[in-house]
Amino acid sequence: MKMSKRYAESVKLVEANKEYDIKEALDVIEKMPKTKFDQTVELHVKLGVDSKHADQQVRGTVVLPNGTGKTQKVLVFAKGPKAEEAEKAIKSVEAIAAKTYVANTTTTVTENRIEFMPLETTDGVQKLYGHLSKQAEKLGLPAPGALYVGGSADSAWTAMVGAPTLCGMGPQAVGAHSNNEYLFVPSMTERAQLLAMCIMHLDEMQ
Repeated sequence: MKMSKRYAESVKLVEANKEYDIKEALDVIEKMPKTKFDQTVELHVKLGVDSKHADQQVRGTVVLPNGTGKTQKVLVFAKGPKAEEAEKAIKSVEAIAAKTYVANTTTTVTENRIEFMPLETTDGVQKLYGHLSKQAEKLGLPAPGALYVGGSADSAWTAMVGAPTLCGMGPQAVGAHSNNEYLFVPSMTERAQLLAMCIMHLDEMQ
């Protein structure tokens, strides 16, 4: 098999049959031609244990001195009392980040605030969902459950102004927001019937 130019240059830096200690091996790796992608180094260690036995399983973690080079992000959507809790959490995170736990490293906390609030389970929403479940029972259908699939919808805007809102009341589907998304055709009729029943019997909502 033909070797690439970069591979051939790397091989020249390694002496066959020579045993390298860790520092020497790392020095050789540093001299090898660089790539345009993130390179990795594999370390294989023969421990002579039988992992089938619980007392011989080896697990552990290593804290890299300069981190992984990746930025960690935490996204919080909240309003009302939950927003106050989020503010306290942010202050706690900032206090933790202000301390140095690993030498020669720093942590920076940044905030990006957006005014797009997701749906929140309120008394009004629970009441509306109860009405939906009751109508589904009349039709012999299971009440739609709660499932988060990502993305956003127009329903978020009605929820923002405090209107009781149920999202995802369209046909049942799989693979939301992907190239493989598809829906179950029979559910189109079922969901249309369910929505019609909910509207026709709004007077029953308590």
